Amino acid sequence: KTAARLLKEYGSLESLLSAAGEIAGRTGEQVRSFREQAALSKKLVTIHREAPVDIDLEQCRWTGPDYKELLEVFKKLEFKSLIKSIYRDDGATGRQKKEGLRKSSAAQQAFPEPDLETYPVNFQLLVTPASLKAFVRAAQKSGLVALAASGDARGKVTSLGFALKGGKTYCLNLQPVEADCQDETAGENLTLFSNTAAAATSPDSFSSKAMESLKIVCEDSCIKKYCHNGKETIRLLQRSGIGFKHLAFDTMLAAVPRPNVPKRHPQVHGWG
Repeated sequence: KTAARLLKEYGSLESLLSAAGEIAGRTGEQVRSFREQAALSKKLVTIHREAPVDIDLEQCRWTGPDYKELLEVFKKLEFKSLIKSIYRDDGATGRQKKEGLRKSSAAQQAFPEPDLETYPVNFQLLVTPASLKAFVRAAQKSGLVALAASGDARGKVTSLGFALKGGKTYCLNLQPVEADCQDETAGENLTLFSNTAAAATSPDSFSSKAMESLKIVCEDSCIKKYCHNGKETIRLLQRSGIGFKHLAFDTMLAAVPRPNVPKRHPQVHGWG
């Protein structure tokens, strides 16, 4: 407020500094003590509008996306849905966009639409004690498990997905949900948590067996674990009473630029 009042009174910073000796009291002392800093501050914030500009502003005009460059970036980052989207005409109707009936003429002329590889994933549902035992044996034999976990509002794990060497994938739901499932180990249709000889006699009983199986796999230091955001996965499991050993790789850490990542993360073995 004082600075604004003085500038209004003297008209400019230069006039104010020239008359610094006339300003009485502590305000005058402050102006005289910091006159060099005040002059430097103005110099630093002053925009020089006479600086030469060697670019043609017309070349900066937006003329639409560079589809070829976009394709290379999307392919490198494996953004397959975005690759498909650049071939869809913005003027297409909702049904046409959904079915991919129309293509962007600009993109189509620039290059043909690539054939994207697809990887079908068939999850085996872990719904019986037999399937849990088979999963534990397969994980121990594989020696490598990629896993993703989700939790509830209390921060406890509710479901997990697993992938092993060779493309085997598994899904474990710890919430008591009625569902007809196929137990590939037993080779027969079972109802989750039903009172059959193969299935657990109750949701609590199955959940207990599932937690035991999780502890075996997650706490086995001989099984390498791969996660995305391993810190959160470990936290979810620990809140559910499950330890975690040998996090071999975290894709979230891998996405951080190398210079900003410490040579060795305390939880990630083999990093750096």
